[in-house]
Amino acid sequence: MKLLKVVLLPAAAAVLATLGFIYSGVYPVAADDAHTRPVYWALETLRERSIAARTGSIRVPPLDDYRLLLSGGADYDAMCAGCHLKPGKAASDLSAGLYPAPPNLAMPAGMHDEAKDGHDHGDRAAAAARQFWIIKHGLKMTAMPAWGATHDDERIWAMVAFLQKLPTLTPEQYQILTAPAPAAPATDRSALPQGGALPVASGAAPDTVLVYKSPSCHCCAKWINHLRHAGFTVETRDEPAMAALKTRLGIPPGLASCHTAQVGGYVIEGHVPAGDILRLLAERPRARGLAVPGMPIGSPGMEQDGRVDPYEVLLFSGDAAPAVFARHGTAQAP
Repeated sequence: MKLLKVVLLPAAAAVLATLGFIYSGVYPVAADDAHTRPVYWALETLRERSIAARTGSIRVPPLDDYRLLLSGGADYDAMCAGCHLKPGKAASDLSAGLYPAPPNLAMPAGMHDEAKDGHDHGDRAAAAARQFWIIKHGLKMTAMPAWGATHDDERIWAMVAFLQKLPTLTPEQYQILTAPAPAAPATDRSALPQGGALPVASGAAPDTVLVYKSPSCHCCAKWINHLRHAGFTVETRDEPAMAALKTRLGIPPGLASCHTAQVGGYVIEGHVPAGDILRLLAERPRARGLAVPGMPIGSPGMEQDGRVDPYEVLLFSGDAAPAVFARHGTAQAP
């Protein structure tokens, strides 16, 4: 009985002291008043051990599909970049005011705050599983919501795929990959008969572009730089007989521009934005390729003092009437 009192009395006193501390309001909970080191360690360890216990059985799917990269990039920009930032940005109004501070996911692994927490997140697959679980279920006592309530697993994995690529992107590449795809009117696509469209060639690397150009074309070189900034590998060939090449590749005369390219089984004619090429490779429609007829001011490679004339990117196939794939630019003031 005496031993029981010796054990119970200190335990009861500890419980009462804890309750008194909680109800006193002494401990600061303001986001601009950091935890003490012991409290921070306890909460971090609790979080990391809880995540590790729940991610070991997650099977990570292939994450190198371009369609995942594009859809995940758009979601990240809309839902995550405000807190977790983007290339070229060190802070935002949201990230500066949050505690614990959200990790800057645009920085390479080992440099953002999450990687400095003293915990080993394992290999790439383990890191991907961890990211998936956090995005889906969120984290208590942080501003991280549970996106699984409104997004299915496929969409969450697409965001994880983008996160794998994010630390390697330049600000220009980020802008291209996260730009929402312009929606073309449905009536435009109906002009393409499925039976007359060309089958898409397979086996070509989707990020390698072969460009044919005149040796003296300066805007062609600028367009090539635009593609390289977007992450494409570009090979160039000086072609003295461009007209004959365009005829051989099936480009209608009314769609012709200066340079011609091939990528992923498609033909790209003129100053087509890199984002539209990525979308083409992701959607893979039955068509010969994309074209921007002429050389519109403000299209990639034709920049001029910030002016962007309205222009269309056309999807073309054989003898069918071309369809509008994307629209760019705004009407200029008179």
